[in-house]
Amino acid sequence: MSEFVDAANPVSLGDMARGYFRGKLLVAAVKLGIADVLGDVEKDLDEIALATKSNPDALYRMMRALASIGIVAEVAPARFCLTQFGQPLRRNVPNSVWGSVIFWADLLADSWTYLADCVQAGSHIGERT
Repeated sequence: MSEFVDAANPVSLGDMARGYFRGKLLVAAVKLGIADVLGDVEKDLDEIALATKSNPDALYRMMRALASIGIVAEVAPARFCLTQFGQPLRRNVPNSVWGSVIFWADLLADSWTYLADCVQAGSHIGERT
């Protein structure tokens, strides 16, 4: 038996298991307004931290994680810009995905937490039987 792999887009089971991390990272980015703060210009980490009311050290780790998935680019040490890929995370741009990220990766994502328990019980968690 072999693992299903789409030759055009190979994804490992490990990649699938780590998928939650990307969603939670995107949720944090939109809740903090990272894309809106950056807009169309480069900014230093301290400027972004001030605008988002964030701890600079923690924010730097998050910005590098966002860079690792192509949302932002670190153009110089601790200086970032929003990539073309990250532009739709801005709240008030055409084709914004801001609301979709909040809905799918934040509000709805938690409902999958107890899937195995629900399948075993045959009902929703907390449902009266």
